[in-house]
Amino acid sequence: SQNDKKLLYSFPENSKPIEDVLFVKSNYTLVKVNINDLIFVEALKDYVIFNTKTARYVIHSTMKNMEEKLSSRDFVRVHRSFIVRLSDVQSVTPQSLTLESISKEIPIGGSYKESLLKKLKRM
Repeated sequence: SQNDKKLLYSFPENSKPIEDVLFVKSNYTLVKVNINDLIFVEALKDYVIFNTKTARYVIHSTMKNMEEKLSSRDFVRVHRSFIVRLSDVQSVTPQSLTLESISKEIPIGGSYKESLLKKLKRM
């Protein structure tokens, strides 16, 4: 639909975060996304969804690419389909975690559990 086309973003070529900002491209427009506003990233087929407190950006990218772009200090991959902001993790169960600012439950994949727990201990 028309609305979906408006919401589709991509990364400009060779984009690296400039301090705490990532630029995403929509049609011919660059839109600034503040990494500090980013709460979690979710995979959706060939896309990733940037979820901030106020907006969602659907970006043509991969989770591997997102892991490289986001500082591993602030973010952690917790599932095949999810990367979360460490400081926003409110509680952790063996199967899932809850994000504080949006009260969302996110699954934890078995192969990611150990690195999540290590990073949480370091905080």
